[in-house]
Amino acid sequence: MAVKPKRKPAAEAPTQKLPSFVINKTAGSLIRVQFSEYKGKQYLDFRSFYHDRESGTYKPTPKGCGVPIEMSKKFLLRLKKLIAAGEELGLPLEEQAEE
Repeated sequence: MAVKPKRKPAAEAPTQKLPSFVINKTAGSLIRVQFSEYKGKQYLDFRSFYHDRESGTYKPTPKGCGVPIEMSKKFLLRLKKLIAAGEELGLPLEEQAEE
């Protein structure tokens, strides 16, 4: 019988809390935008979460993407251009984003 190797303990959380925000999608799901780290590289992470009824907490889904932190400003500029193009096409974008 093969013995499973033990997992490495999770790295300690940083002492400084990094900024993040949440966008509510539906009653049981949301999108969390936050800074994250994976394999030693930092990302601006967009992740979909679902509400787990058993635990009462939100848990991540595989749906999402991570933008390398050094590309985050370029990503934002292009996203703004994309939104402006969508507005010109008359797409149903929010009138005023919530803070």
